[in-house]
Amino acid sequence: MSLSKSSYTQYNRKNWEDSDFPILCETCLGNNPYLRMMKDKHGRECKICERPFTTFRWQPGKGARYKNTELCQTCAKVKNVCQTCMFDLEYGLPVQVRDHELQIADNIPKQGANRDFFLQNVERTLAQGDGTQPIAAIAENVDQAAHDRLKRLARSAPYYKRNAPHICSFFVKGECKRGEECPYRHEKPTDPDDPLSRQNIKDRYYGTNDPVAEKIINRAAAQPTLDPPADNTITTLYVGNLGLAGPSQVTQKELNDYFYQFGDVRSLRVLEQKGCAFIEYTTREAAERAAERSFNKAFINGRRLTIRWGQPQAQKSAENAERAMINPVPSVPTLPLPDGMASTSRGRDIGGVPLPPMPPIFGGPRKLVVPNVRPPTLAGEPGSSKSGVYYPSQDPTRLGAKGDIWTVLNCGAMAMLNIEAISPQMDANFNAKVLNYKIVDDGKYALYRIQITVDTYTWTVERRYSDFDAFDSVRFSDRKKSFLPPKKRLGNLDNEFLEERRLELEKYARALLELEVWYQKQRKTQLLAPHFSQILRFPPICQFISFQVFIKIEKRENCENNNEEAVAKDS
Repeated sequence: MSLSKSSYTQYNRKNWEDSDFPILCETCLGNNPYLRMMKDKHGRECKICERPFTTFRWQPGKGARYKNTELCQTCAKVKNVCQTCMFDLEYGLPVQVRDHELQIADNIPKQGANRDFFLQNVERTLAQGDGTQPIAAIAENVDQAAHDRLKRLARSAPYYKRNAPHICSFFVKGECKRGEECPYRHEKPTDPDDPLSRQNIKDRYYGTNDPVAEKIINRAAAQPTLDPPADNTITTLYVGNLGLAGPSQVTQKELNDYFYQFGDVRSLRVLEQKGCAFIEYTTREAAERAAERSFNKAFINGRRLTIRWGQPQAQKSAENAERAMINPVPSVPTLPLPDGMASTSRGRDIGGVPLPPMPPIFGGPRKLVVPNVRPPTLAGEPGSSKSGVYYPSQDPTRLGAKGDIWTVLNCGAMAMLNIEAISPQMDANFNAKVLNYKIVDDGKYALYRIQITVDTYTWTVERRYSDFDAFDSVRFSDRKKSFLPPKKRLGNLDNEFLEERRLELEKYARALLELEVWYQKQRKTQLLAPHFSQILRFPPICQFISFQVFIKIEKRENCENNNEEAVAKDS
């Protein structure tokens, strides 16, 4: 009876596979280094050659599903794929993607005696070597450009989401009673018409009609390319994804060793805190060669580096300026004005000068932080602020949050101010004096004591000269030169220099008051309500005092008493 059996059937029975460890990719092995595997000798037949082989079963990690080997090792070595997922072991891509890029024609017999004869020859070839060399059509392909394209498509790290459990069919029906103990996923399935839901093991192995491979190929066709800039003087490349600052970050030496192969490097600057670097080559040809050969192909310490062309600082500034010229969204109108004031709403701003905010209220707490909130707009009037805060809820300093103490002012006609041309005559209701100065913090800097009088109200504060200088640069941002004299070294704190500085600051404060007097002459405040006209009379120097961190009022004892009385009245 044995004579009636065919030769390939006898071969199939005599050469059942027995192995001690499977051929797997890193994704199928999982992220758990302490792995337990169950081995079953001749446990099932191979899905390709239909011969019994030794199977392995394991759990890749916590929460993952149990996985099994589906192919025998001979079939896996023919295609150089994982025994479980049938993805290429070198690139981690489907067989169809690899064969498409390497232009490999699949001529493997798929059934019958031809298949067994082919596998017999493969086993004979493997027995002559050490079992680690590629065989068949993969060994004959040496196209370096195709290998580079495959590296661009490959993942730089294992994708463990492939090990997730399958969806629980009872949960979809609403009948699962196992709850958290259910080993399957309690999620809704995707579209049943999705091509990815119809996958076949043999199609994956032979590289035909694989929906996953077709998706990757279509994505590769739509990938962007790194075109060189039109400016031939640019020879700098940007390198990103170096990692966080620490021992795992790509070092300057590693970058130099990798990019030196493309040409002579003129300079290499690594910004460790930002995880990026800038490489400048001596020639444009070397920079183009480095960009072409390293774009989406540069791997150092397991990291895929981001390669881009450098951009001149002047071009960046021009792009930022164009981006800043976008018209802002109009702000939400506030509550309407009281009766009798609507007729003057259109004359709110003269010369583009916004209303100054309210001065500090007596009896306020010490070290009060005034939020940097734009003055309220009148009803029905769109806002003209370009600071990016279009609505009150977008203000990061809303409701008393500690933010920047300076306000960006729209100076308008104030930008034409010339301190030298302002006369010393002052309105009797406004006065500004820089009383004295004192050196603090062991001679590090000086504080100037400023007193502002508006009608019967008096504010006294202490500010550094740098605060005056910052306020001046914010108010008159369109001027290249400040009204104040240039700052000198901090160590120059002699009395003669400080007295000269005190006079300059007093002159600056009086100039702001004089400007406010001129500003009031252009207005018709008699048409406004008394309380509203009082708000308009506060000069810009009062705004300088109100937007500060530490407000020091001259009569502090009276303020504290007023606070205590107010608290007692509220309680």
